[in-house]
Amino acid sequence: MWLGAAPRSLAGGVFLLTLAVYLMTANGHVLGEDQEYLFRMAHALAQHGSFAIEPLGEGGAELGSYGVDGRFYSEYAPGFALALAPVGWVGEHLAGLLSPLEVDYKWFAGDDPDVASRFLTSYANAFVVAATAAVLAQLVLRLGYSPSAALFTVFAFAFATFAWGHARILFADPLQMLLLLVTCVLVMQPGRWGIPLGGAALFYAVLVKLTSLLALPAVLLLPDGQGRPLWRCPAATALVLAWVAIAVACQAAYNVGRFGSPLDAGAYGNAVSTAGFWASFHADANPWQAIVTLLFSPGRGLVFYAPPVLAAAVCARRFWRRNPQVACAFVALIIPWLAFHALYWGWDGGWGWGPRYLLPLLPFLLVPLAEGWGDRRFRDLGLALVAFGLFVQLSGATTDFMEANQRMAEQVATQCRAGPCIPHGRWADDFLPTRSDITTHLMMLLKGRLDLAWLTYAGTWVMPITFGLVACLAATGAWLLLPASATMRVPRPSAV
Repeated sequence: MWLGAAPRSLAGGVFLLTLAVYLMTANGHVLGEDQEYLFRMAHALAQHGSFAIEPLGEGGAELGSYGVDGRFYSEYAPGFALALAPVGWVGEHLAGLLSPLEVDYKWFAGDDPDVASRFLTSYANAFVVAATAAVLAQLVLRLGYSPSAALFTVFAFAFATFAWGHARILFADPLQMLLLLVTCVLVMQPGRWGIPLGGAALFYAVLVKLTSLLALPAVLLLPDGQGRPLWRCPAATALVLAWVAIAVACQAAYNVGRFGSPLDAGAYGNAVSTAGFWASFHADANPWQAIVTLLFSPGRGLVFYAPPVLAAAVCARRFWRRNPQVACAFVALIIPWLAFHALYWGWDGGWGWGPRYLLPLLPFLLVPLAEGWGDRRFRDLGLALVAFGLFVQLSGATTDFMEANQRMAEQVATQCRAGPCIPHGRWADDFLPTRSDITTHLMMLLKGRLDLAWLTYAGTWVMPITFGLVACLAATGAWLLLPASATMRVPRPSAV
Protein backbone atom coordinates (compact mmCIF):
# COMPACT_ATOMS: atom_id res chain seq x y z
CA MET A 1 0.00 0.00 0.00
CA TRP A 2 1.43 3.33 -1.08
CA LEU A 3 0.60 5.23 2.12
CA GLY A 4 2.25 2.83 4.53
CA ALA A 5 1.12 1.19 7.76
CA ALA A 6 0.11 4.31 9.71
CA PRO A 7 -2.43 5.59 7.16
CA ARG A 8 -3.86 2.09 6.89
CA SER A 9 -4.27 2.11 10.65
CA LEU A 10 -6.14 5.41 10.47
CA ALA A 11 -8.38 4.19 7.67
CA GLY A 12 -9.09 0.98 9.56
CA GLY A 13 -9.94 2.88 12.71
CA VAL A 14 -12.27 5.19 10.79
CA PHE A 15 -14.02 2.21 9.21
CA LEU A 16 -14.57 0.38 12.50
CA LEU A 17 -15.72 3.42 14.49
CA THR A 18 -18.08 4.56 11.75
CA LEU A 19 -19.45 1.06 11.31
CA ALA A 20 -20.04 0.78 15.06
CA VAL A 21 -22.28 3.87 15.01
CA TYR A 22 -24.06 2.73 11.85
CA LEU A 23 -24.83 -0.68 13.34
CA MET A 24 -26.39 1.02 16.35
CA THR A 25 -28.76 2.95 14.07
CA ALA A 26 -29.52 0.15 11.58
CA ASN A 27 -33.19 -0.74 11.18
CA GLY A 28 -33.02 -4.49 10.47
CA HIS A 29 -35.62 -4.49 7.70
CA VAL A 30 -36.05 -3.42 4.06
CA LEU A 31 -37.67 0.00 3.66
CA GLY A 32 -40.11 0.78 0.87
CA GLU A 33 -40.91 -0.34 -2.66
CA ASP A 34 -37.70 0.68 -4.44
CA GLN A 35 -35.64 -1.19 -1.89
CA GLU A 36 -37.96 -4.17 -2.22
CA TYR A 37 -37.15 -4.51 -5.92
CA LEU A 38 -33.42 -4.42 -5.22
CA PHE A 39 -33.79 -7.01 -2.49
CA ARG A 40 -35.86 -9.30 -4.73
CA MET A 41 -33.23 -9.09 -7.46
CA ALA A 42 -30.48 -10.10 -5.02
CA HIS A 43 -32.65 -12.82 -3.49
CA ALA A 44 -33.49 -14.25 -6.94
CA LEU A 45 -29.79 -14.34 -7.84
CA ALA A 46 -28.97 -16.15 -4.60
CA GLN A 47 -31.80 -18.66 -5.03
CA HIS A 48 -32.04 -19.23 -8.78
CA GLY A 49 -29.13 -17.44 -10.44
CA SER A 50 -31.59 -15.25 -12.32
CA PHE A 51 -32.61 -11.59 -12.28
CA ALA A 52 -36.29 -12.50 -12.82
CA ILE A 53 -38.43 -11.57 -9.80
CA GLU A 54 -42.03 -11.49 -8.67
CA PRO A 55 -43.62 -8.04 -9.19
CA LEU A 56 -45.06 -6.29 -6.17
CA GLY A 57 -48.56 -6.56 -7.64
CA GLU A 58 -49.97 -3.69 -5.61
CA GLY A 59 -51.93 -2.19 -8.48
CA GLY A 60 -49.58 0.78 -8.92
CA ALA A 61 -46.77 1.43 -11.37
CA GLU A 62 -44.25 -1.38 -11.32
CA LEU A 63 -40.56 -0.54 -11.49
CA GLY A 64 -39.95 -2.92 -14.36
CA SER A 65 -41.83 -5.00 -16.92
CA TYR A 66 -42.17 -8.48 -18.38
CA GLY A 67 -39.26 -9.59 -20.52
CA VAL A 68 -38.95 -11.60 -23.69
CA ASP A 69 -39.20 -14.85 -21.68
CA GLY A 70 -42.48 -13.81 -20.04
CA ARG A 71 -40.93 -13.26 -16.63
CA PHE A 72 -40.84 -9.98 -14.72
CA TYR A 73 -37.60 -7.97 -14.47
CA SER A 74 -36.87 -4.82 -12.52
CA GLU A 75 -35.53 -1.75 -14.32
CA TYR A 76 -32.51 -1.51 -12.02
CA ALA A 77 -28.95 -2.12 -13.18
CA PRO A 78 -27.38 -5.42 -12.12
CA GLY A 79 -24.37 -4.24 -10.10
CA PHE A 80 -25.94 -3.63 -6.71
CA ALA A 81 -27.97 -6.84 -6.79
CA LEU A 82 -24.80 -8.79 -7.65
CA ALA A 83 -23.09 -7.31 -4.60
CA LEU A 84 -26.06 -8.14 -2.35
CA ALA A 85 -26.60 -11.69 -3.60
CA PRO A 86 -23.97 -13.31 -1.32
CA VAL A 87 -25.60 -11.64 1.69
CA GLY A 88 -28.95 -13.09 0.69
CA TRP A 89 -27.39 -16.52 0.25
CA VAL A 90 -25.96 -16.39 3.79
CA GLY A 91 -29.36 -15.29 5.08
CA GLU A 92 -31.02 -18.33 3.55
CA HIS A 93 -28.57 -20.65 5.30
CA LEU A 94 -29.10 -18.89 8.63
CA ALA A 95 -32.88 -19.00 8.41
CA GLY A 96 -33.21 -21.20 11.47
CA LEU A 97 -31.36 -18.68 13.62
CA LEU A 98 -33.02 -15.56 12.22
CA SER A 99 -36.61 -16.79 11.79
CA PRO A 100 -37.78 -15.62 15.26
CA LEU A 101 -37.46 -12.06 13.91
CA GLU A 102 -40.47 -12.60 11.65
CA VAL A 103 -42.89 -11.74 14.45
CA ASP A 104 -41.75 -8.11 14.57
CA TYR A 105 -40.68 -7.67 10.96
CA LYS A 106 -41.84 -4.40 9.36
CA TRP A 107 -43.00 -3.75 5.80
CA PHE A 108 -42.68 -6.60 3.29
CA ALA A 109 -42.05 -10.14 4.50
CA GLY A 110 -42.33 -13.63 3.07
CA ASP A 111 -41.39 -16.98 4.53
CA ASP A 112 -38.75 -17.56 7.23
CA PRO A 113 -35.73 -17.70 4.86
CA ASP A 114 -37.04 -14.53 3.20
CA VAL A 115 -37.04 -12.70 6.54
CA ALA A 116 -33.52 -13.88 7.37
CA SER A 117 -32.18 -12.57 4.06
CA ARG A 118 -33.98 -9.27 4.49
CA PHE A 119 -32.57 -8.75 7.95
CA LEU A 120 -28.96 -9.28 6.87
CA THR A 121 -29.35 -7.36 3.60
CA SER A 122 -30.65 -4.31 5.47
CA TYR A 123 -27.17 -3.89 6.99
CA ALA A 124 -25.32 -3.85 3.65
CA ASN A 125 -25.03 -0.09 3.18
CA ALA A 126 -23.73 0.40 6.72
CA PHE A 127 -20.57 -1.39 5.57
CA VAL A 128 -20.54 0.46 2.24
CA VAL A 129 -20.76 3.97 3.72
CA ALA A 130 -18.26 3.12 6.48
CA ALA A 131 -15.87 1.89 3.78
CA THR A 132 -16.41 5.16 1.92
CA ALA A 133 -15.34 7.08 5.03
CA ALA A 134 -12.17 4.98 5.23
CA VAL A 135 -11.30 5.57 1.57
CA LEU A 136 -11.98 9.29 2.00
CA ALA A 137 -9.42 9.31 4.83
CA GLN A 138 -6.90 7.75 2.44
CA LEU A 139 -7.61 10.40 -0.20
CA VAL A 140 -7.18 13.30 2.23
CA LEU A 141 -3.87 11.88 3.45
CA ARG A 142 -2.77 11.26 -0.13
CA LEU A 143 -3.28 14.96 -0.82
CA GLY A 144 -0.83 15.76 1.97
CA TYR A 145 -3.10 16.85 4.81
CA SER A 146 -2.60 15.97 8.47
CA PRO A 147 -4.27 13.03 10.23
CA SER A 148 -6.36 15.42 12.32
CA ALA A 149 -7.58 17.16 9.16
CA ALA A 150 -8.40 13.78 7.67
CA LEU A 151 -10.37 12.74 10.76
CA PHE A 152 -12.30 16.01 10.78
CA THR A 153 -13.20 15.63 7.10
CA VAL A 154 -14.16 11.98 7.45
CA PHE A 155 -16.34 12.32 10.53
CA ALA A 156 -18.03 15.39 9.04
CA PHE A 157 -18.93 13.19 6.08
CA ALA A 158 -19.99 10.18 8.16
CA PHE A 159 -22.10 11.86 10.85
CA ALA A 160 -22.99 15.40 9.71
CA THR A 161 -24.37 14.62 6.24
CA PHE A 162 -27.19 12.53 4.82
CA ALA A 163 -24.68 9.73 4.17
CA TRP A 164 -25.58 8.52 7.69
CA GLY A 165 -29.25 8.17 6.82
CA HIS A 166 -28.40 6.30 3.63
CA ALA A 167 -26.29 3.81 5.56
CA ARG A 168 -29.62 2.29 6.66
CA ILE A 169 -31.53 2.45 3.34
CA LEU A 170 -31.14 -0.11 0.55
CA PHE A 171 -30.44 2.23 -2.37
CA ALA A 172 -27.64 1.67 -4.91
CA ASP A 173 -26.29 5.22 -4.56
CA PRO A 174 -23.95 4.48 -1.59
CA LEU A 175 -22.17 1.73 -3.53
CA GLN A 176 -21.89 4.03 -6.53
CA MET A 177 -20.36 6.68 -4.24
CA LEU A 178 -17.82 4.22 -2.82
CA LEU A 179 -16.75 2.94 -6.24
CA LEU A 180 -16.29 6.43 -7.70
CA LEU A 181 -14.17 7.43 -4.72
CA VAL A 182 -12.11 4.23 -4.97
CA THR A 183 -11.58 4.98 -8.66
CA CYS A 184 -10.26 8.42 -7.80
CA VAL A 185 -7.86 7.14 -5.15
CA LEU A 186 -6.55 4.26 -7.26
CA VAL A 187 -5.77 6.20 -10.42
CA MET A 188 -3.69 8.64 -8.35
CA GLN A 189 -1.70 5.79 -6.81
CA PRO A 190 1.94 5.39 -7.86
CA GLY A 191 2.79 2.03 -9.34
CA ARG A 192 1.68 -0.20 -12.17
CA TRP A 193 -1.62 -1.44 -10.72
CA GLY A 194 -3.32 1.80 -9.75
CA ILE A 195 -4.83 2.70 -13.13
CA PRO A 196 -5.96 -0.85 -14.07
CA LEU A 197 -7.65 -1.27 -10.69
CA GLY A 198 -9.14 2.22 -10.87
CA GLY A 199 -10.60 1.39 -14.29
CA ALA A 200 -12.05 -1.81 -12.84
CA ALA A 201 -13.70 0.17 -10.04
CA LEU A 202 -15.23 2.55 -12.60
CA PHE A 203 -16.38 -0.47 -14.62
CA TYR A 204 -18.33 -1.80 -11.65
CA ALA A 205 -19.67 1.66 -10.78
CA VAL A 206 -21.25 1.80 -14.26
CA LEU A 207 -22.85 -1.60 -13.63
CA VAL A 208 -24.27 -0.28 -10.36
CA LYS A 209 -25.71 2.89 -11.94
CA LEU A 210 -25.25 3.97 -15.53
CA THR A 211 -24.94 7.60 -14.42
CA SER A 212 -21.41 6.71 -13.29
CA LEU A 213 -20.43 7.44 -16.91
CA LEU A 214 -20.65 11.11 -15.92
CA ALA A 215 -17.47 10.62 -13.88
CA LEU A 216 -15.33 9.63 -16.88
CA PRO A 217 -14.09 13.16 -17.79
CA ALA A 218 -13.19 13.80 -14.16
CA VAL A 219 -11.22 10.54 -13.95
CA LEU A 220 -9.23 11.44 -17.06
CA LEU A 221 -8.39 14.85 -15.57
CA LEU A 222 -6.98 13.37 -12.35
CA PRO A 223 -3.20 13.23 -11.91
CA ASP A 224 -1.62 9.82 -12.02
CA GLY A 225 1.08 8.63 -9.63
CA GLN A 226 3.65 10.85 -11.38
CA GLY A 227 1.46 13.95 -11.29
CA ARG A 228 0.53 13.92 -15.00
CA PRO A 229 -3.12 14.28 -16.03
CA LEU A 230 -4.37 10.86 -16.95
CA TRP A 231 -5.52 11.97 -20.39
CA ARG A 232 -1.94 12.86 -21.32
CA CYS A 233 -0.97 9.19 -21.13
CA PRO A 234 -2.50 7.36 -24.13
CA ALA A 235 -2.03 3.90 -22.61
CA ALA A 236 -3.73 4.87 -19.33
CA THR A 237 -6.57 6.62 -21.17
CA ALA A 238 -7.12 3.63 -23.43
CA LEU A 239 -7.21 1.30 -20.44
CA VAL A 240 -9.84 3.35 -18.60
CA LEU A 241 -11.92 3.75 -21.76
CA ALA A 242 -11.72 0.00 -22.37
CA TRP A 243 -13.11 -0.72 -18.91
CA VAL A 244 -15.95 1.76 -19.51
CA ALA A 245 -16.71 0.28 -22.93
CA ILE A 246 -16.90 -3.21 -21.43
CA ALA A 247 -19.27 -1.95 -18.73
CA VAL A 248 -21.57 -0.34 -21.33
CA ALA A 249 -21.48 -3.55 -23.37
CA CYS A 250 -22.40 -5.59 -20.29
CA GLN A 251 -25.31 -3.26 -19.55
CA ALA A 252 -26.47 -3.55 -23.17
CA ALA A 253 -26.25 -7.36 -23.02
CA TYR A 254 -28.19 -7.29 -19.74
CA ASN A 255 -30.96 -5.28 -21.44
CA VAL A 256 -31.01 -7.59 -24.46
CA GLY A 257 -31.28 -10.65 -22.25
CA ARG A 258 -34.25 -9.17 -20.40
CA PHE A 259 -36.16 -7.12 -22.95
CA GLY A 260 -34.61 -7.90 -26.34
CA SER A 261 -33.09 -4.46 -26.95
CA PRO A 262 -29.83 -2.89 -25.73
CA LEU A 263 -31.63 0.41 -25.06
CA ASP A 264 -34.65 -1.02 -23.25
CA ALA A 265 -33.99 -1.01 -19.50
CA GLY A 266 -37.53 -1.87 -18.42
CA ALA A 267 -40.42 0.31 -17.39
CA TYR A 268 -41.18 2.96 -14.83
CA GLY A 269 -44.91 3.43 -14.81
CA ASN A 270 -45.39 0.95 -17.66
CA ALA A 271 -43.34 3.02 -20.13
CA VAL A 272 -39.98 2.16 -21.58
CA SER A 273 -37.61 3.74 -19.09
CA THR A 274 -35.05 4.87 -21.67
CA ALA A 275 -37.68 6.72 -23.65
CA GLY A 276 -39.30 7.93 -20.45
CA PHE A 277 -36.05 9.44 -19.30
CA TRP A 278 -35.37 11.32 -22.51
CA ALA A 279 -38.98 12.50 -22.55
CA SER A 280 -38.16 14.45 -19.39
CA PHE A 281 -35.95 16.76 -21.49
CA HIS A 282 -38.87 18.80 -22.75
CA ALA A 283 -39.72 22.46 -23.12
CA ASP A 284 -41.49 22.63 -19.74
CA ALA A 285 -38.46 21.32 -17.82
CA ASN A 286 -36.95 23.85 -15.43
CA PRO A 287 -33.44 22.70 -14.48
CA TRP A 288 -32.65 25.95 -12.66
CA GLN A 289 -35.63 25.39 -10.41
CA ALA A 290 -34.42 21.86 -9.74
CA ILE A 291 -30.85 23.02 -9.01
CA VAL A 292 -31.97 25.71 -6.56
CA THR A 293 -34.23 23.22 -4.82
CA LEU A 294 -31.52 20.55 -4.65
CA LEU A 295 -29.05 23.00 -3.16
CA PHE A 296 -31.03 25.35 -0.93
CA SER A 297 -34.51 24.07 -0.04
CA PRO A 298 -35.34 22.72 3.45
CA GLY A 299 -37.01 19.74 1.81
CA ARG A 300 -34.18 18.54 -0.42
CA GLY A 301 -31.40 21.10 -0.13
CA LEU A 302 -27.81 19.99 0.13
CA VAL A 303 -26.94 22.78 2.56
CA PHE A 304 -29.60 21.53 5.01
CA TYR A 305 -28.82 17.82 4.74
CA ALA A 306 -25.04 18.30 4.57
CA PRO A 307 -24.19 21.61 6.31
CA PRO A 308 -20.40 21.01 6.26
CA VAL A 309 -20.43 21.64 2.50
CA LEU A 310 -20.75 25.35 3.36
CA ALA A 311 -17.47 25.23 5.27
CA ALA A 312 -15.90 23.29 2.39
CA ALA A 313 -17.06 26.02 -0.01
CA VAL A 314 -15.24 28.62 2.10
CA CYS A 315 -11.99 26.69 1.60
CA ALA A 316 -12.55 25.82 -2.05
CA ARG A 317 -10.28 28.56 -3.44
CA ARG A 318 -7.40 27.63 -1.14
CA PHE A 319 -7.87 23.98 -2.01
CA TRP A 320 -7.74 24.85 -5.72
CA ARG A 321 -4.46 26.74 -5.30
CA ARG A 322 -2.85 23.82 -3.48
CA ASN A 323 -4.27 20.98 -5.60
CA PRO A 324 -5.26 22.52 -8.96
CA GLN A 325 -5.39 19.28 -10.94
CA VAL A 326 -7.47 17.44 -8.37
CA ALA A 327 -9.77 20.43 -7.87
CA CYS A 328 -10.30 20.72 -11.62
CA ALA A 329 -11.23 17.04 -11.79
CA PHE A 330 -13.69 17.43 -8.91
CA VAL A 331 -15.37 20.37 -10.69
CA ALA A 332 -15.56 18.26 -13.86
CA LEU A 333 -17.51 15.71 -11.84
CA ILE A 334 -19.73 18.00 -9.75
CA ILE A 335 -21.07 20.39 -12.40
CA PRO A 336 -22.12 17.81 -15.05
CA TRP A 337 -23.55 15.55 -12.33
CA LEU A 338 -25.72 18.31 -10.91
CA ALA A 339 -26.80 19.56 -14.35
CA PHE A 340 -27.69 16.08 -15.60
CA HIS A 341 -29.80 15.16 -12.58
CA ALA A 342 -31.51 18.55 -12.60
CA LEU A 343 -32.84 17.63 -16.06
CA TYR A 344 -34.16 14.27 -14.92
CA TRP A 345 -37.92 14.15 -14.27
CA GLY A 346 -37.34 12.55 -10.85
CA TRP A 347 -34.52 14.89 -9.81
CA ASP A 348 -35.64 14.92 -6.15
CA GLY A 349 -35.04 11.18 -5.76
CA GLY A 350 -38.56 10.48 -4.50
CA TRP A 351 -39.15 9.42 -0.93
CA GLY A 352 -35.92 9.14 1.01
CA TRP A 353 -33.56 11.25 3.09
CA GLY A 354 -32.02 14.28 1.45
CA PRO A 355 -31.02 14.81 -2.21
CA ARG A 356 -30.25 11.14 -2.91
CA TYR A 357 -28.84 11.62 -6.40
CA LEU A 358 -26.21 14.00 -5.02
CA LEU A 359 -24.95 11.44 -2.52
CA PRO A 360 -22.04 10.26 -4.74
CA LEU A 361 -20.74 13.85 -4.81
CA LEU A 362 -20.49 14.20 -1.03
CA PRO A 363 -16.92 12.92 -0.49
CA PHE A 364 -15.61 15.12 -3.30
CA LEU A 365 -17.47 18.17 -2.03
CA LEU A 366 -16.06 17.74 1.48
CA VAL A 367 -12.37 17.17 0.70
CA PRO A 368 -11.62 20.96 0.90
CA LEU A 369 -12.55 20.82 4.61
CA ALA A 370 -9.05 19.48 5.23
CA GLU A 371 -7.54 22.63 3.73
CA GLY A 372 -8.99 24.89 6.40
CA TRP A 373 -8.38 22.69 9.42
CA GLY A 374 -5.18 24.55 10.37
CA ASP A 375 -7.00 27.90 10.45
CA ARG A 376 -8.59 28.47 13.88
CA ARG A 377 -11.34 30.73 12.54
CA PHE A 378 -12.31 28.21 9.92
CA ARG A 379 -12.10 25.39 12.44
CA ASP A 380 -14.68 27.11 14.65
CA LEU A 381 -17.01 27.56 11.66
CA GLY A 382 -16.45 24.00 10.52
CA LEU A 383 -17.13 22.53 13.95
CA ALA A 384 -20.30 24.61 14.31
CA LEU A 385 -21.62 23.36 10.96
CA VAL A 386 -20.68 19.79 11.82
CA ALA A 387 -22.58 20.12 15.11
CA PHE A 388 -25.63 21.41 13.25
CA GLY A 389 -25.32 18.62 10.71
CA LEU A 390 -25.09 16.04 13.47
CA PHE A 391 -28.30 17.41 14.98
CA VAL A 392 -30.07 17.15 11.62
CA GLN A 393 -28.86 13.60 10.94
CA LEU A 394 -29.87 12.13 14.30
CA SER A 395 -33.55 12.02 13.37
CA GLY A 396 -32.91 10.82 9.81
CA ALA A 397 -30.69 8.02 11.09
CA THR A 398 -33.11 6.76 13.74
CA THR A 399 -36.59 7.01 12.20
CA ASP A 400 -38.34 5.38 9.23
CA PHE A 401 -38.44 7.58 6.12
CA MET A 402 -41.37 5.60 4.69
CA GLU A 403 -43.47 6.21 7.77
CA ALA A 404 -42.46 9.87 7.82
CA ASN A 405 -43.46 10.43 4.20
CA GLN A 406 -46.73 8.57 4.62
CA ARG A 407 -47.59 10.71 7.63
CA MET A 408 -46.81 13.90 5.72
CA ALA A 409 -48.76 12.78 2.63
CA GLU A 410 -51.82 12.03 4.79
CA GLN A 411 -51.52 15.35 6.59
CA VAL A 412 -51.25 17.31 3.34
CA ALA A 413 -54.16 15.38 1.81
CA THR A 414 -56.31 16.40 4.78
CA GLN A 415 -55.27 20.04 4.40
CA CYS A 416 -56.00 20.00 0.66
CA ARG A 417 -59.49 18.61 1.24
CA ALA A 418 -60.17 21.50 3.62
CA GLY A 419 -59.05 24.27 1.25
CA PRO A 420 -56.34 25.59 -1.11
CA CYS A 421 -52.92 24.11 -0.56
CA ILE A 422 -49.67 23.09 -2.23
CA PRO A 423 -49.93 19.35 -3.07
CA HIS A 424 -47.36 17.06 -1.52
CA GLY A 425 -44.51 16.35 -3.95
CA ARG A 426 -44.56 19.65 -5.87
CA TRP A 427 -41.26 21.53 -6.01
CA ALA A 428 -42.69 24.45 -3.98
CA ASP A 429 -43.46 21.89 -1.27
CA ASP A 430 -39.71 21.57 -0.64
CA PHE A 431 -39.46 25.23 0.41
CA LEU A 432 -42.00 24.88 3.21
CA PRO A 433 -40.10 24.13 6.44
CA THR A 434 -43.16 22.44 7.92
CA ARG A 435 -43.19 19.96 5.01
CA SER A 436 -39.47 19.20 5.21
CA ASP A 437 -38.41 15.64 5.99
CA ILE A 438 -36.12 17.16 8.62
CA THR A 439 -39.15 18.51 10.49
CA THR A 440 -41.19 15.34 10.07
CA HIS A 441 -38.38 13.06 11.21
CA LEU A 442 -37.60 15.31 14.17
CA MET A 443 -41.22 15.20 15.31
CA MET A 444 -41.17 11.40 15.06
CA LEU A 445 -37.95 11.29 17.08
CA LEU A 446 -39.40 13.50 19.81
CA LYS A 447 -42.47 11.24 19.96
CA GLY A 448 -40.28 8.17 20.38
CA ARG A 449 -41.08 6.69 16.95
CA LEU A 450 -37.66 5.08 16.67
CA ASP A 451 -36.84 2.56 13.94
CA LEU A 452 -33.81 0.72 15.32
CA ALA A 453 -33.19 -2.98 14.94
CA TRP A 454 -32.23 -3.52 18.57
CA LEU A 455 -35.54 -1.94 19.62
CA THR A 456 -37.70 -3.45 16.89
CA TYR A 457 -36.48 -6.93 17.83
CA ALA A 458 -36.28 -6.36 21.58
CA GLY A 459 -36.45 -9.64 23.44
CA THR A 460 -34.46 -11.50 20.79
CA TRP A 461 -30.73 -12.00 20.42
CA VAL A 462 -30.45 -8.86 18.28
CA MET A 463 -30.03 -6.44 21.20
CA PRO A 464 -27.15 -8.20 23.04
CA ILE A 465 -25.37 -9.10 19.81
CA THR A 466 -25.66 -5.51 18.54
CA PHE A 467 -24.33 -3.94 21.73
CA GLY A 468 -21.53 -6.48 22.05
CA LEU A 469 -20.44 -6.11 18.43
CA VAL A 470 -20.62 -2.32 18.56
CA ALA A 471 -18.48 -2.24 21.71
CA CYS A 472 -15.82 -4.46 20.10
CA LEU A 473 -15.75 -2.46 16.88
CA ALA A 474 -15.58 0.88 18.69
CA ALA A 475 -12.79 -0.27 21.01
CA THR A 476 -10.73 -1.69 18.15
CA GLY A 477 -11.31 1.40 16.03
CA ALA A 478 -10.21 3.71 18.85
CA TRP A 479 -7.12 1.54 19.43
CA LEU A 480 -6.19 1.89 15.76
CA LEU A 481 -6.81 5.63 15.64
CA LEU A 482 -4.88 6.70 18.74
CA PRO A 483 -1.36 5.75 17.59
CA ALA A 484 -2.08 6.75 14.00
CA SER A 485 -3.22 10.22 15.04
CA ALA A 486 -0.34 10.70 17.45
CA THR A 487 2.59 9.56 15.32
CA MET A 488 1.68 9.81 11.66
CA ARG A 489 3.19 12.59 9.57
CA VAL A 490 2.47 12.33 5.86
CA PRO A 491 4.42 14.77 3.66
CA ARG A 492 2.60 16.41 0.83
CA PRO A 493 3.41 14.52 -2.39
CA SER A 494 5.20 16.89 -4.72
CA ALA A 495 3.71 15.22 -7.80
CA VAL A 496 0.07 16.01 -6.98
